[in-house]
Amino acid sequence: MNSEVEFEGFRIDEVLSRSSTTSVYRAFQHSLQRPVLIKELRPELFQDEDLRERFEREARACARIKHENIVDIYELSSSSERIFLVMEFIDGCSLANLIHEHSPLPINLVSALIMQTLRGLACAHSQGVVHRDMKPENILISRDGWVKISDFGLARFEGISSVTRAGTVVGTPAYLSPEAISGGKVGPASDIFSLGVTFYQAFTGENPFHAEHFSDSLNKVLSVNPKKLSLVRDDVPVDFDRILQKMLEKQVSKRWNACEDIINELGKIDAVVALGPPKFEVLKFWGKPDDQDYRTPTESVDVSIIGKSAKKKPFVWIGLSVSIALFILLYWSGIFQGKQKDEISQSVANNSSLAAMVVDTAYSKADSVEDFPGMKSLKNSDENLPVEEEESIDDDIVVSGDRITIVEKIEPEEVSTVNLQKQVDVPVEGEPVDEDSQSEMLISELVIPDVPARVFIQCDPWADVYVDEVLKGKTPLDYVQIDPGEHQLVFRHPQFAPAVRNVELKPGEDLVLKINFWESVGRIVILVDSWAEVYVDGNYIDVTPLKEPLVVPLGTTTITLKNPASPIWEEKIRFHKGDPPCTLRVNLKPYDG
Repeated sequence: MNSEVEFEGFRIDEVLSRSSTTSVYRAFQHSLQRPVLIKELRPELFQDEDLRERFEREARACARIKHENIVDIYELSSSSERIFLVMEFIDGCSLANLIHEHSPLPINLVSALIMQTLRGLACAHSQGVVHRDMKPENILISRDGWVKISDFGLARFEGISSVTRAGTVVGTPAYLSPEAISGGKVGPASDIFSLGVTFYQAFTGENPFHAEHFSDSLNKVLSVNPKKLSLVRDDVPVDFDRILQKMLEKQVSKRWNACEDIINELGKIDAVVALGPPKFEVLKFWGKPDDQDYRTPTESVDVSIIGKSAKKKPFVWIGLSVSIALFILLYWSGIFQGKQKDEISQSVANNSSLAAMVVDTAYSKADSVEDFPGMKSLKNSDENLPVEEEESIDDDIVVSGDRITIVEKIEPEEVSTVNLQKQVDVPVEGEPVDEDSQSEMLISELVIPDVPARVFIQCDPWADVYVDEVLKGKTPLDYVQIDPGEHQLVFRHPQFAPAVRNVELKPGEDLVLKINFWESVGRIVILVDSWAEVYVDGNYIDVTPLKEPLVVPLGTTTITLKNPASPIWEEKIRFHKGDPPCTLRVNLKPYDG
């Protein structure tokens, strides 16, 4: 291929893509006789320090993490005129291409893609690298069966200060996590949310947060809960649905916080285990089911990670089963009947923890009273026992007739919670059991409601106020009354990205929240001596004179003015958080002659 672009030591074979910031080439490296990719920052943007830093950051991130599921970067070349990356060439396609051409994807294939992607992301996180832009375009699928994560240009190193300007939303809107939008801490859980969106799209063919406008996508991320997979596809295993829903939790505390945890859970799904090495499933997709190279040592099932929790589970249930069996044996042998109350008291007191555990566990697993061992025969008994006066043996045990009640007192966590008790009734042979009263054998609480908190809101300009996704009204409001505890408040205005505040309110607390949307955007007033069409970053806006100032995101914005009688006028403007409005006075000069 003949190309005007030259890189010393490389032959350029094809221009793969050109974006507003970079050009990507398929090339051949003469010294090592191998195909490579070259990604170059466009020469006209070389003076942009932020973009140069992004290139260097991608090189540092990939140099820090070497993994079979991450695209390798071979070289970073920088001179006084250009900067470019030389990286591993992946012969295949992106997940975005795959979804576009083959949606909906087979369950087995998606399972294999998820497992490989999670392994690569887990490695990055273990090295303190957060990707921050996980999406289908950045997951590459090679013809030799490997899945590779690419484009660490937005990556952040945990513990190292970021070059991202305060107030700037970093990433692709429809894949951003709620905390990334609201200015919260972005960590591994943020990548997990973005990966959840990515594979929801792989399963369904649709991104649940996609919208035509930037701000609409952000609003959807904060407020829309995607439909369960089982409602979209009837061939998706229930466990997949559960795992993916937890990846898409809005609150970080409810989301998976480590890729290894998800790998462990997937390793318990029969359909995933049956697949074997994920690489083989990808090879089958490419039409290489007989390829023997897939059985590499690195692709064998890693029992040290997958199924670790599953190994422990049988021993837990074996121990529990033995305890229950022992309890039932004592129960049926009539051991309780031959004891006096003082002997019963001593026996129960010595084993109250075991008895409470056994009964509680049995009831939690039983669908009804008949499911509890021995309860069916008791339920059908017509014998009515006389009611006897309760006798308190000690502070923890109460005997009433042949019924033994173990009472474990729990100290209240809050001043407003009183008289909390955990009560476990141990049934004795021959006693009739009322099915309708079973709920009385479980935990009961008496809670005095807390005094609500009040949140006073100062918002410029106005906003719709949502508390835990429930609309409370439109500012100005006197105040919003909210129950004590943790809550998420979202403030929405059609011209701005949503403002999110996570609060923890105490009983009777008065809290003042100040929301200034103008601090998170730039404003431009345009004054032109004649008329002109106005473009922002290449998008047509309107014709001057404009009725309102332009509202633009923080960072660099390109303003273009077009009038057929004059040369095109263009200027770049950069806004930081809190900058005042900028006024552009433009005199469009006509063409000469």
